[in-house]
Amino acid sequence: MDILVTGIGAKCALGENTKMIWESIAEGKCGISPITRFDVSPFRSSLGAEVQSGDNYSCEKERLISYGCSSAKEALSNASIESTVQIAMVIGTCNGIIGEDIHEISKSIAEELGINGIVLTISTACASSTHAIG
Repeated sequence: MDILVTGIGAKCALGENTKMIWESIAEGKCGISPITRFDVSPFRSSLGAEVQSGDNYSCEKERLISYGCSSAKEALSNASIESTVQIAMVIGTCNGIIGEDIHEISKSIAEELGINGIVLTISTACASSTHAIG
Protein backbone atom coordinates (compact mmCIF):
# COMPACT_ATOMS: atom_id res chain seq x y z
CA MET A 1 0.00 0.00 0.00
CA ASP A 2 1.32 3.45 -0.90
CA ILE A 3 0.88 6.27 1.58
CA LEU A 4 0.90 9.90 0.56
CA VAL A 5 1.14 12.59 3.22
CA THR A 6 -0.39 15.75 1.76
CA GLY A 7 -0.38 17.96 4.83
CA ILE A 8 1.00 18.02 8.35
CA GLY A 9 -0.03 19.72 11.56
CA ALA A 10 1.43 19.55 15.04
CA LYS A 11 1.51 21.20 18.43
CA CYS A 12 4.04 20.29 21.09
CA ALA A 13 6.40 21.69 23.71
CA LEU A 14 8.60 23.12 20.94
CA GLY A 15 5.87 25.17 19.27
CA GLU A 16 2.25 25.90 18.40
CA ASN A 17 2.58 24.69 14.79
CA THR A 18 4.96 22.86 12.46
CA LYS A 19 6.78 26.04 11.41
CA MET A 20 7.55 26.96 15.02
CA ILE A 21 8.53 23.37 15.84
CA TRP A 22 10.99 23.14 12.91
CA GLU A 23 12.49 26.52 13.85
CA SER A 24 12.92 25.36 17.46
CA ILE A 25 14.62 22.16 16.30
CA ALA A 26 16.92 24.09 13.95
CA GLU A 27 17.87 26.42 16.82
CA GLY A 28 18.61 23.44 19.09
CA LYS A 29 15.88 24.31 21.58
CA CYS A 30 14.64 21.79 24.13
CA GLY A 31 10.95 21.56 25.03
CA ILE A 32 11.58 19.97 28.43
CA SER A 33 10.92 22.22 31.42
CA PRO A 34 9.40 22.02 34.92
CA ILE A 35 5.84 20.68 34.85
CA THR A 36 3.28 23.26 35.97
CA ARG A 37 -0.04 21.66 35.02
CA PHE A 38 -0.27 19.23 37.95
CA ASP A 39 1.37 18.30 41.27
CA VAL A 40 4.59 16.43 40.55
CA SER A 41 5.52 15.63 44.18
CA PRO A 42 4.58 11.91 43.90
CA PHE A 43 6.98 11.48 40.96
CA ARG A 44 10.77 11.13 40.74
CA SER A 45 11.04 13.93 38.19
CA SER A 46 9.38 17.31 37.94
CA LEU A 47 10.34 17.75 34.28
CA GLY A 48 8.24 17.14 31.18
CA ALA A 49 7.42 18.49 27.74
CA GLU A 50 4.20 20.44 28.28
CA VAL A 51 2.62 22.49 25.52
CA GLN A 52 3.19 26.08 26.68
CA SER A 53 0.24 27.82 25.07
CA GLY A 54 -1.07 29.82 28.01
CA ASP A 55 -4.37 28.00 27.66
CA ASN A 56 -6.99 27.86 30.36
CA TYR A 57 -9.29 24.89 29.82
CA SER A 58 -11.85 23.56 32.27
CA CYS A 59 -10.80 19.94 31.74
CA GLU A 60 -8.20 17.76 30.03
CA LYS A 61 -10.70 16.60 27.39
CA GLU A 62 -11.35 20.20 26.30
CA ARG A 63 -7.58 20.83 26.07
CA LEU A 64 -6.97 17.71 23.95
CA ILE A 65 -9.83 18.50 21.57
CA SER A 66 -8.48 22.03 21.13
CA TYR A 67 -4.94 20.77 20.45
CA GLY A 68 -6.23 18.12 18.04
CA CYS A 69 -8.43 20.60 16.15
CA SER A 70 -5.55 23.06 15.87
CA SER A 71 -3.22 20.40 14.44
CA ALA A 72 -5.87 18.97 12.12
CA LYS A 73 -6.75 22.44 10.79
CA GLU A 74 -3.06 23.08 10.12
CA ALA A 75 -2.75 19.76 8.26
CA LEU A 76 -5.85 20.49 6.15
CA SER A 77 -4.57 23.97 5.32
CA ASN A 78 -1.09 22.62 4.56
CA ALA A 79 -2.67 20.14 2.14
CA SER A 80 -4.86 22.86 0.58
CA ILE A 81 -8.00 20.91 1.50
CA GLU A 82 -11.02 23.16 1.89
CA SER A 83 -13.86 20.64 2.14
CA THR A 84 -13.89 17.96 4.84
CA VAL A 85 -16.94 16.12 3.47
CA GLN A 86 -15.06 13.11 2.04
CA ILE A 87 -12.16 12.93 4.46
CA ALA A 88 -11.23 10.15 6.86
CA MET A 89 -9.32 10.93 10.04
CA VAL A 90 -6.87 8.68 11.88
CA ILE A 91 -5.43 9.85 15.20
CA GLY A 92 -2.60 8.17 17.09
CA THR A 93 -2.52 8.45 20.88
CA CYS A 94 -0.51 6.74 23.58
CA ASN A 95 -3.42 6.56 26.02
CA GLY A 96 -6.08 9.23 25.48
CA ILE A 97 -7.65 10.23 28.79
CA ILE A 98 -7.52 7.62 31.54
CA GLY A 99 -11.03 6.39 32.32
CA GLU A 100 -12.54 7.81 29.10
CA ASP A 101 -13.46 6.16 25.81
CA ILE A 102 -10.26 6.32 23.74
CA HIS A 103 -12.28 7.27 20.64
CA GLU A 104 -14.09 10.19 22.29
CA ILE A 105 -11.42 12.81 21.48
CA SER A 106 -11.17 11.69 17.83
CA LYS A 107 -14.95 11.76 17.42
CA SER A 108 -15.16 15.23 18.96
CA ILE A 109 -12.40 16.60 16.69
CA ALA A 110 -14.05 15.11 13.59
CA GLU A 111 -17.41 16.54 14.60
CA GLU A 112 -15.98 20.02 15.22
CA LEU A 113 -14.19 20.01 11.84
CA GLY A 114 -17.14 18.56 9.92
CA ILE A 115 -15.28 15.38 8.98
CA ASN A 116 -17.88 12.80 7.96
CA GLY A 117 -15.63 9.98 6.75
CA ILE A 118 -14.15 7.12 8.72
CA VAL A 119 -12.68 8.17 12.08
CA LEU A 120 -10.14 5.83 13.66
CA THR A 121 -8.12 6.02 16.86
CA ILE A 122 -4.86 4.08 17.03
CA SER A 123 -3.32 3.36 20.44
CA THR A 124 -0.05 1.45 20.32
CA ALA A 125 2.00 3.27 22.96
CA CYS A 126 4.88 5.35 21.59
CA ALA A 127 4.37 4.05 18.03
CA SER A 128 0.76 5.29 17.76
CA SER A 129 1.42 8.22 15.43
CA THR A 130 3.57 6.10 13.13
CA HIS A 131 0.87 3.43 13.00
CA ALA A 132 -1.79 6.08 12.33
CA ILE A 133 0.11 7.04 9.16
CA GLY A 134 0.02 3.48 7.97
